[in-house]
Amino acid sequence: MTTPILGLDEIQESQASKFVTHNEALRRLEALLVRALSATTAAQPTSPADGDVYILPSGPTGADWGGFNADQIALYMSGAWVAIDPPIGLTLPIVDAQSMLSYDGSAWTGWAAAVAATAVSLAPVGKVPDTSVQDGIRSLSALTQARPLDKDLTAPPASPADGDLYIVGASATGAWSGHDDDLTIWDSAAAAWVFYPPQVGWQAWVADEALPYRYTVSGWAQDTAASGLSDAPSDGKIYGRQDAAWVEVPGSTLAVKAVTSTSYTFVAGDAGEGLEAANASAITMTIPPNASVAFPVGTLITVAQADAGQVTIAPGSGVTLNSVASTPQTRAQDAVISLWKVATDTWRVFGDLA
Repeated sequence: MTTPILGLDEIQESQASKFVTHNEALRRLEALLVRALSATTAAQPTSPADGDVYILPSGPTGADWGGFNADQIALYMSGAWVAIDPPIGLTLPIVDAQSMLSYDGSAWTGWAAAVAATAVSLAPVGKVPDTSVQDGIRSLSALTQARPLDKDLTAPPASPADGDLYIVGASATGAWSGHDDDLTIWDSAAAAWVFYPPQVGWQAWVADEALPYRYTVSGWAQDTAASGLSDAPSDGKIYGRQDAAWVEVPGSTLAVKAVTSTSYTFVAGDAGEGLEAANASAITMTIPPNASVAFPVGTLITVAQADAGQVTIAPGSGVTLNSVASTPQTRAQDAVISLWKVATDTWRVFGDLA
C-alpha cells in the first residue's frame, strides 16, 4: 500500500525491518519539501551528495537518468538515484536559478511566468502589459475592494487625483467616450484614464451613494443582497424576509369574517381567520370531520360572539372536542374563543367559555 498523493510506501502490520520503509519515506518527503538544485541539468552528475535533488528537463542522460522521464524528480539517496513522480501543485525553490517552480500536472511552471500571465489577464484597456507586472498590481488595486467615487458621471472630472476611480456613466463623452459601465482609474504618471471592462459578478462600493453595486448582464445594479434589510411595512402586521422581499407571516393577522346565520359549518378558508358570530339568536358552529375538510394539523380559528346570540361549537361526525366545558359555548356577548386542531379529527376549544 502507498499513500494516495506522494506514493510513499506504508508500513505493514507484520512487516520486518519497518525502519527501512520509514526512513525511505522520510528521505522522499525531505526531497519534496525542501529544494531542487537545478531544473535544467540534463546530464546525471558524476559525484552527487546524498540528498541531492534535481527536476529533470527534457532528454535526461546518464546510467540512471537515461531511464527517467522529463519532469520527474531525481533524488540521490543511499548511493542510488530514485525517480519520483511529482504531485500536482508541488512547488520547489530552484537553487541555481534562484526561482520557484510549480508542477501543474503536465509541466513545471515558473512563478514569474505565472505572475506575468496574471498581469496580461488583468491588463487594462489601452495599456501594453508590463513584464514588471506594474499594470497587474494597479489592476488588482482598482478591482480589489473597488470603491468608485461615482457611477453616474458621463464626462471625466477636470482635475482628478492619482488613483481616483469611477464607474463610467451612460453615453459618456470626452476621454470616457465608448467606455460606458467600465471602471476607470486616473493614472497621473501617464496622464491618462485607464479602463477596466467589468465582468458579471464584479462588486463595487459607490462612495457618493454609500451603496454596494454588482455588475450584471444588464449593467451595474444595486446589490440588494449586500445592502441589508430595509424596514418592513408599518401596518401592524408581522413580516418575514423571503427572496429579498418582505412577506406577511401567515396567521400573524386575522381576516374578519361575519357569520349571521344560526347554523354554520367551518370551511377551509376559515383557517387562521377570525369569525364574528353576529345574530341575536343562538348560533351553532360545526367543525367538520377531516374527511370533509382537511384542515392542516395546527390550524387555529378564532370565533367572537358579536351579538346576543350565544355560540355553541359542535363536533361533526367522528370529531373529538377537548375543552374545560362539556359543551363549548361562548360566555357572553364579546366573548372570544379559539379552535385549535391538534390531530386528524381532534380539536381543542379554549377561551372565554361559559
